[in-house]
Amino acid sequence: MPAAKSAACAGAGAPCALAVETVNALLLNRGGEDMFATADLLILNLMTGEAEFMKLAACPTMIARGGEALRVEGGRLPLGILEQVRPEHTRARLMPGDAVLMVSDGVADAAGIEALEEMLVAGAEEDAARLSQRALDLAGAACDGGRRDDMTAMVLKINSFFTLQR
Repeated sequence: MPAAKSAACAGAGAPCALAVETVNALLLNRGGEDMFATADLLILNLMTGEAEFMKLAACPTMIARGGEALRVEGGRLPLGILEQVRPEHTRARLMPGDAVLMVSDGVADAAGIEALEEMLVAGAEEDAARLSQRALDLAGAACDGGRRDDMTAMVLKINSFFTLQR
């Protein structure tokens, strides 16, 4: 539910900081035990490749580039814990040929970040859907098919960027 509210705010043109603050306030006002959520956002300029990663207690994002894996780490506190929460911001320039993998903690905990990085680099030429499924398969195999947590994996492949036609 928090992810849906955040996506709705962002889709409506609200700045991401406002979306994060709104979801945080909703979680704080609901109260109760264990009422918190991670946030893992990627804002990508499709013309320049400039990427902004905003993370709150999210797993590292992995980028395969030129046969190597790069990591984008995130903040440690989730939404719904403190009134004034600030996501960890990391800026990077994505390049054609990059493969970006974002996973939930269920995938990261089961498969391990290093194994996911190896899989991403080895399969960087594969399509995004296949790489996402490979990440889920790797995590599922690591826990003998018995999922202990939710498992979500998303891959973004950068082929090229838009140019303005005049």
